[in-house]
Amino acid sequence: GEYTAARAAAAAAGIAIWDVYEDLKSRRGVKKLNDLSTFLRTHDSIDRVCFIGAQAKSSFVKSKDLRKEISANGDTWRDGSRTVRLITLPSSSRANTHVSQGEKVRLWRESLLDKL
Repeated sequence: GEYTAARAAAAAAGIAIWDVYEDLKSRRGVKKLNDLSTFLRTHDSIDRVCFIGAQAKSSFVKSKDLRKEISANGDTWRDGSRTVRLITLPSSSRANTHVSQGEKVRLWRESLLDKL
């Protein structure tokens, strides 16, 4: 479908798609974060992580394992001498009416343009 095609196009452009949460439908209501920090440490070509929505980025930034590696303003993650930009993109959901579709496209394009 459309999502599968989008993932394939992203992968072809060197863009990984990663869900912040391991299981969105946890039985106990507790959402477990995927281990993005290990993924980043083992893929040193990654120079930015784009989160779809502020809640996704906030969950990553607040992770206990990462607090000392995240900048005070939450815009970068450091691993030794390497810096990874942490970018918040507006939710792509049609329910997100705070940002117009055109503005969403502009912000996404601006964040990913050099990768496409």
